[in-house]
Amino acid sequence: MTIGAYTRRSWMTRVAIVGWLACGVGAVVAPSEVWARAPRPGETNPALLRKMQLSGAPSAHLTVGTQVRVTGYVRNTDNKQHDVYLAAALLDARGHIVGRATGLADNVKPGARVQYSLTGSSTAPSWQRVTVTVTRVTENVAGEGTD
Repeated sequence: MTIGAYTRRSWMTRVAIVGWLACGVGAVVAPSEVWARAPRPGETNPALLRKMQLSGAPSAHLTVGTQVRVTGYVRNTDNKQHDVYLAAALLDARGHIVGRATGLADNVKPGARVQYSLTGSSTAPSWQRVTVTVTRVTENVAGEGTD
């Protein structure tokens, strides 16, 4: 029997694992690190995303015309070097997105705090708030990479 994208047996296994963890039997594995499905290509385990910590408030400014640059700091609290992809949203007073920027902090060593620089564009000459999110972590993930 198929339930959505899962067979009945795989669905029951997933439910059993979640129930096992919820009962406290799985103290060795944190529930946030157990995926209910296989990761899609380019997707990062949420537990690894949390190991990339944003440090301080980001700043944003217009460079030329409608182009914007967002800078800030990210710290790698994992024990491996990673490439950290980030995305920024520039918000007006109503919370509407008036600009976006993306970029990469390349080869962030374990324990390192590095500056990132994201580039993008804005539909408005000013904004009230800038939010930055770690969107993906690559290099030395799931046994891949040697840096």
